[in-house]
Amino acid sequence: MRKPVFIIIFALLLLLSACRAFTPTPAPTGLPATASLPTATPQPTPGEADLALAAQQIVFALQARDLNTLSAFAHPQKGVRFSPYTYVRSEDLVFQRDQISGLFSDNTIYEWGAYDGSGEPIQLTFADYFESFLYSYDYAAGAQLSYNQPIGAGNTINNLAEFYPGARVVEFYQPGTEEYSGMDWSSLRLVFERAPDGWKLIAIVNDRWTI
Repeated sequence: MRKPVFIIIFALLLLLSACRAFTPTPAPTGLPATASLPTATPQPTPGEADLALAAQQIVFALQARDLNTLSAFAHPQKGVRFSPYTYVRSEDLVFQRDQISGLFSDNTIYEWGAYDGSGEPIQLTFADYFESFLYSYDYAAGAQLSYNQPIGAGNTINNLAEFYPGARVVEFYQPGTEEYSGMDWSSLRLVFERAPDGWKLIAIVNDRWTI
């Protein structure tokens, strides 16, 4: 009778060791700085795969607060326009390539536009604007991605196609939370123009729910 009991115990030990061997490893919670971005819908226009690479490098530079890399992508003549909302205005602030790299150490209080709802002027240093508007969500760590087709849509008119005809827009969109029924969504839109030496950034436009 001992032999069958030994066989049963041996079989149970094998089963337990197999279960341990196949215990799933928890998925990582965020993307490292060298990770690839999620697949976009829709895809870039054929022949514009380098646009995806430029957008990826810029969003990871923003995540790292690396303004040297950002300035390297700035359009050499037009600079980069910063718009807190998706209705772009000619009055929006524009910084040239040689100004961008030092903006975090710039204590100047700039007027970036007007707050939605109150109409009060948005008067912030660049560092405060970066936290409140430009990169208020970690888009590099997890966001939906789209090329030339807006995802986020609120009450503010999106005039990018009219303001920058022929430009390419890469959108990073986060859909908000259940707690706020998705009304805390936001978008980061990078606007590019093609130059002989590659894609150049001409605007960083934010979008969010507005009244």
